Amino acid sequence: MKAFFGIFITILFCSSVNGQQVYQSRILTLKLPSSAVKISLSEKTPDIGTEQYKVAAAKLAKKKNYYNINGMILGFWDQSITGISTQPLEQKKEELIGMNRRRNATNVSGVIKTSNHIQFIILRYDQNDFSFYKFISENHNNQNILGFIQFRPADKNRATDLLTQVLNSIEFKN
Repeated sequence: MKAFFGIFITILFCSSVNGQQVYQSRILTLKLPSSAVKISLSEKTPDIGTEQYKVAAAKLAKKKNYYNINGMILGFWDQSITGISTQPLEQKKEELIGMNRRRNATNVSGVIKTSNHIQFIILRYDQNDFSFYKFISENHNNQNILGFIQFRPADKNRATDLLTQVLNSIEFKN
């Protein structure tokens, strides 16, 4: 009877987690929605931008984590801080806005937002038939996290909810 009760408690505990997936790297943890499906590199190849962008994106692909979440693509990676990455967030935000405008993105905007005690630059822009959120965290022990959400313009509200959920779940390790 005690064994049955122990198994019952274990099942109850596991079901209360709601199937969330947890991504862990050497510098952070991030909770993913239960609907997140990992996309392998062979399934995700850059299909927008210049050839130079596609080549650079392919090289970076090995560092990134891609997930399909109800038709939206979430990609993220952590990196070591060097050079331009050490700039103040406000300055970096303005440079990123200008860079995206030069790359023919439209409706480019950016804000600095605090989520879960971490400051992030959040850019929003449109390119080709897609909209994007791009996020970059403040520095933490000479590391940060970068990422994006790619979505159809009609899914803006769902993408905004996903962005909020992701940013609120990020925790840097000490």
